[in-house]
Amino acid sequence: MKNKILQFGSGVFLRGFWGWMVHELNKNEQFDASITMVKLTPRGDLSQFINSSGTYSLSTKGLLNGEVIDQTESINVYRRFIHPYPEWIEFLATAEEEDLQFIVSNSTEAGIVYKQCLFPNECPETYPAKLCAWLYKRFIHFDHSADKAPMILPMELIEHNGDKLQEIIIKHANDWGLDHSFITWVKQDCDFRNTLVDRIVTKGENNDACVEPYHLFAIEGEEAEALLPLKKAGINVFWTKNLAAFRETKVRMLNGGHTSMIYAAIQSGETIVADSLNKPEIDQFLRSILLDEILPTLEAKGGNTKELTDYAEAVIERFKNPFLNHEMINIALNSSSKLLVRLMPSFNDYTKLQKRFPQKLSQAIAAFFWFYRGTVDGDVFKGQSEGLSYEFSDDLKSMNAIAKCDTTSAAEFAKSILACSTWKGAFNTHPDFLKTLTEILEDFEKKGLKASLFPNT
Repeated sequence: MKNKILQFGSGVFLRGFWGWMVHELNKNEQFDASITMVKLTPRGDLSQFINSSGTYSLSTKGLLNGEVIDQTESINVYRRFIHPYPEWIEFLATAEEEDLQFIVSNSTEAGIVYKQCLFPNECPETYPAKLCAWLYKRFIHFDHSADKAPMILPMELIEHNGDKLQEIIIKHANDWGLDHSFITWVKQDCDFRNTLVDRIVTKGENNDACVEPYHLFAIEGEEAEALLPLKKAGINVFWTKNLAAFRETKVRMLNGGHTSMIYAAIQSGETIVADSLNKPEIDQFLRSILLDEILPTLEAKGGNTKELTDYAEAVIERFKNPFLNHEMINIALNSSSKLLVRLMPSFNDYTKLQKRFPQKLSQAIAAFFWFYRGTVDGDVFKGQSEGLSYEFSDDLKSMNAIAKCDTTSAAEFAKSILACSTWKGAFNTHPDFLKTLTEILEDFEKKGLKASLFPNT
């Protein structure tokens, strides 16, 4: 195999997502590529990968079009492992390799960050600084050749990840006083792509990984199948000029689906996502939100009805994965910010489109608020609802603001929670929602949330 890929990051997601894709490319398209893994942090080492020669088992478990998938295969695409902190010279030397064409990374959402530093004679702290030094080495070694400029595919879950990475690299280049022609090379020849990745990956024993059958890889810009034939290899890839639409669909349906159902489900005595959706009324609650209330808002923006329906059904099927013990209380971590990002855009658009509040989303928001009745103890929120006690962590400022809301009655709670500073005035444009929310919460107070939302479960 030729060493075509430099991968920044050693986490399980990249092995279950990108490593598997390269395996499929080699198997189906004779791509003949291996991957060099580069460690991003100074802690620990890569001995576990070296000792296994990079080979690991990948288990695919879940539902796909109603069929149960349970299969395991051996992946052997990682052939070299570099820890740049003790091996900085060895790391830079990879920039001189003829066959290298692609850079991929998953440095977490906090990884694509600018931190001022001097030109590195040893490994710098941040991923962009590491990559800038590497690109400059390649630029010099290959005498500014455009043909040796790589395609760069960051897989961090932030908007405009490729644009932001390029911007920080140019900032480092200016800080370090590098050739202006290098900056031009980075801007014009290096192919930075914004991406969106979607797959649930969990860790198995040792280096092994477990994945759901579903996966999606959206890459912004012109199709590059001649260079990277992912579609031909059967990968669910979308080369698109409208990545924002993919991101919006994912955030509103997948992430929004989680956020809209778990608070109602938890307060109904459920703990695991898949188990809760075996209850017909909870399943129908989620379906109504996705298909009847969120889908029309995306359709109105030009989304294809069949594609959106298929995606919604795929989301529900993924949530029902019988192999994943996805605990809902873990999804509830750091939830205060999720209301504004995951639910309010759909709520706002539906209200504007239909001239009324969405019934199920309104109930989901009410259940979200009902869940947040409690006290703050240190950095933990302690809640009580429907006879249940639970604890989770969140932004301290938000937790303290929410905990001050008046809980003496459903009506007073509705008034104070809507006015809470955490929502940044999001409900100010919907003054009539106070009446709707009060009615829902009073029903919770009178009957209990479970009996109110899911009377037959």
